[in-house]
Amino acid sequence: MDPVRFVIQKLAEIVEGFANEGLKEAASSLFQGLQIEEIQLELESMGSFLKDADRRKRRKISNDGEGMRTFEGQVREVAYKVEDIIDKYMYHIAEQDTGKGLFESVVFRPKLYSYKRQIASELQAVKSEIQEISKRYKRYDLREKGSTSNANDDDGGGGENWQRLRQHARLIPDVEIVGIEEDKKFLIKRLTESDQVPERVVLSVVGMGGIGKTTLVTKVYNSLEVENHFDCHAWITVSQTYKVDELLRNLMKELCKSTKEPIPNGVGEMDYIEISNMLSSYLQKKRYVIILDDVWEAIVWKDIQLALPENGCGSRVIITTRMDNFASSFGVENVLRLRHLGNDDAFVLFCSKAFSNKSYPPHLRPCAERLVKKCEGLPLAIVTIGGLMSMKEKSCLEWRMVEDSLSWQLGNNKDLGGLKNILLLSFNDLPYNLKYCFLYCSLFPEDCLITQKKLIRLWVAQGFIPERRGITLEEVAADYIKDLEKKEAHQV
Repeated sequence: MDPVRFVIQKLAEIVEGFANEGLKEAASSLFQGLQIEEIQLELESMGSFLKDADRRKRRKISNDGEGMRTFEGQVREVAYKVEDIIDKYMYHIAEQDTGKGLFESVVFRPKLYSYKRQIASELQAVKSEIQEISKRYKRYDLREKGSTSNANDDDGGGGENWQRLRQHARLIPDVEIVGIEEDKKFLIKRLTESDQVPERVVLSVVGMGGIGKTTLVTKVYNSLEVENHFDCHAWITVSQTYKVDELLRNLMKELCKSTKEPIPNGVGEMDYIEISNMLSSYLQKKRYVIILDDVWEAIVWKDIQLALPENGCGSRVIITTRMDNFASSFGVENVLRLRHLGNDDAFVLFCSKAFSNKSYPPHLRPCAERLVKKCEGLPLAIVTIGGLMSMKEKSCLEWRMVEDSLSWQLGNNKDLGGLKNILLLSFNDLPYNLKYCFLYCSLFPEDCLITQKKLIRLWVAQGFIPERRGITLEEVAADYIKDLEKKEAHQV
């Protein structure tokens, strides 16, 4: 549950509580001037807006600009203010409880009326703030500007920056890559065993963002064994925003380029059915290998597979994805789950980026090891942090300062923008109900052990857990933890 809807629910519960005690008229008098209903209506509209904005992000319909993100932050902040005022009011009610019933105490304790006046004044100020936020929203036409903003913003969660990262991964020399030899051998073997397995096989390479899926598959795709084994080949980057027709057109062009054949006339004007039929016909008697890089949704494969014939020639498709459930649908024997780098490989990779001669000064080793440990075996993080440290003075003081401020560096240092974008892609893909629960965990100190029981109670107390018929809030929260664990294991 988002903070806005939680506040709306609290307001409703207060009024309902009075009604249940048979004190509806007294409550009406007491709440006169608090303007709760008006605030409820405003917050309901804002809550719907926030949910719609999140839905647009998950469906990749738009990439909201800075103005829209500022507006979203203001809406949440004002909801927190209302919640604080309500909590303070309910505290005073409990403090004045006569033992005759909570709500009866409110009506017959004159002292509460002074609290009421104070809180009424605070709510009036909040109401004015809500109205001003709405006016600014209309004044600057944020909906239009947010929905048409450029996806290339530094903190936009992907866009062109993300595409550049993927292209760069395909250019990394073999000497700069560590820890992939076994996985590379496995993929090459599976791609070239056409005599034993002549049917079309779909292989999936799955792992979290930045773990090296694209880098690994690039080295396999460019190897002489693979290049010489197939009649034609193509590499298509799918990513989060795609158009099926455009993907198929690019696929046709890449295949023709690999065979040095001219691109058929009219490809650019063909619709989905026409280009699918052309591809199917073109590939009917060819042994092909096709890479579908960075697939986020299973429907992508459903849309494309009709154009890739089961021709019995030993053709292969490799799909890279973060989505484990989707990857597993091709059979356990066809799934390669990438592992994090071991400590030794991680340290070698870090040194290759942080030090020009790949050998580290002895006095920096402890700090280097701690930085590598923070990267938790994620190659992109190791390479990014290593590149950052290569530009720093080789002194313990300088390195410790970066180490101590790594969280700040991630949010504000443009040199770490690629890593931040990858984290944002995974966060934005979380369902709306899980985002607040996930972010709440950031309140705990680094390396703090959080028990499931404690986390569930805190989520429930914060109002993050909505009611579900037939099960308790604690059971719903336990399901949320399972969902987050799956996301952590399979994607984030």
